[in-house]
Amino acid sequence: MVPSFEEACLEATVHEPFKVRTEFGWHIVEVLEFGSQRGVISPEEFAQVYRDPDLRKRYQLVDVREPGELELVSLDGFMNLPLNEYSRWRHLVEGDGEQEPVLDRSRPVIVMCHHGIRSATMCAYLSQQGFHDVLNLLGGIDAYATKVDSSLRRY
Repeated sequence: MVPSFEEACLEATVHEPFKVRTEFGWHIVEVLEFGSQRGVISPEEFAQVYRDPDLRKRYQLVDVREPGELELVSLDGFMNLPLNEYSRWRHLVEGDGEQEPVLDRSRPVIVMCHHGIRSATMCAYLSQQGFHDVLNLLGGIDAYATKVDSSLRRY
């Protein structure tokens, strides 16, 4: 999902169709529901994990934003798996028989994007791949920067 689409969905009203323009053209979208709070971690809860080196080691951290977004602001320790480059990295997550997967299905994963929509998509994908403890950073790095670490650049 491209950032402009993600932002438009976040501002949407449930069950009210709207149009949004992205680099791929115009889209008519209707948000049917916003996800429940299950499978999320708040920016404040994430800060506790992120700031404690021992606790942080227990988690696998994945950022699904684009490389250009990472140049604007990023957090150390995250593996970058840009959602739109799925075909490039999917074998690294799913395993291809020749190489061990880059993520361990038995360890919890925290996924982050800009606002939490793309990371929710990644969380659903990881769940389908057999990951049982997957958490979406609620509101993404933007919420983390707003609520926890104001020194981070917002975009």
